[in-house]
Amino acid sequence: MHSVLIVDDDWFQRRLIIKLLKQFEWNCFEAFAEAEDGEAALEIMESFPAEVILTDIRMPRMNGIELLEAVKKSGKPIEVVLISTHSDFEYARQGIIHGAFDYLLKPIDKTNLSAIMTRLRNFLDERSQKKRQAGVEASLCSQLETFCSRSDVERLCTLWSTDPGAALADAETIAAKLFHFFDGDHLKVGLVLDLLLEKFVAAIIERHRWLDTFGFGLQSRASFQSLTGLDEIAALLRRVFLELTELHSRFHLDQPDAVIRQLCEYIAANSEDRITLETAARQFNFNADYLSKMFKSKTGMSFNDYVTKIKMERAKRLLRSGKYKNYEISELLGYRDRDYFCRLFKQYSGYTPSEYRRRPSGHSNDPSVP
Repeated sequence: MHSVLIVDDDWFQRRLIIKLLKQFEWNCFEAFAEAEDGEAALEIMESFPAEVILTDIRMPRMNGIELLEAVKKSGKPIEVVLISTHSDFEYARQGIIHGAFDYLLKPIDKTNLSAIMTRLRNFLDERSQKKRQAGVEASLCSQLETFCSRSDVERLCTLWSTDPGAALADAETIAAKLFHFFDGDHLKVGLVLDLLLEKFVAAIIERHRWLDTFGFGLQSRASFQSLTGLDEIAALLRRVFLELTELHSRFHLDQPDAVIRQLCEYIAANSEDRITLETAARQFNFNADYLSKMFKSKTGMSFNDYVTKIKMERAKRLLRSGKYKNYEISELLGYRDRDYFCRLFKQYSGYTPSEYRRRPSGHSNDPSVP
């Protein structure tokens, strides 16, 4: 039921509006209060929780437009309907611009009043429903945080990356625990699983950002609320994991060679930068661990070893050119510490940069040359 405050300096007009409202079949406006002007209305609102204000525009002390402005300034969720004559229509129009819900023209017609109040009722009911739903979701989110922490979601994501079957079994175990946790309330279980799936998919997309381009999960998400049994939930979970795994296979397994080729080209083109596995993974929208394993399986070298190889081979060419000093080459290759560069170069080639620079071109005793 909704509460209404009638504001008009005409007592008869106030009583007429209340009488008309009580005649409506749906009769959802049952709490009424009256005020003779805007100032009196503000005083009444301190003790009367008005949801709707029907106010005349022309009144002494504080008129309807000023009352509207005061209500909006207060920040309270109150809807205002302005009542005006034809001569005040411009005021009513300005009121709509400043946030009034609607306006009524005098003399008040029951049909027009009913139409406006019906829209108001629907609006208020929808707002109340959203508020209740937000409260439920906030409560469930809190319980979800207790039941399944972020570390659990991360663990599930990691497990999926290496063993989708085991991750599915883990997810089904979580679903079973949720049934026990919420005492078989399938609606709560469904809501929490929806939230959990959102977290899981968001974490997966964060790790494998290419999934976002495929719009993964648009059909699978928010589907648990309609399910009533563990068997149905398990079936949907299998579908979600299968969809994700197939997408993973389609994107990755069909084209790892192309990805590695592009990555090698990227390393060669950016050898002057400080290239790390993490920066490369972000550049190519891959999970760093997955990219590292794929790179090693295709090249036979770790990512860091390959980057070092590319940089050291370029260092050799720069040393042989005779145009750069050791510290300049170190900076050109992204090494801020010259001593570290020299140690790395000797570890790779068997020579210090100065020793390598003095060697005759094409010398066959270079340990790094087969």
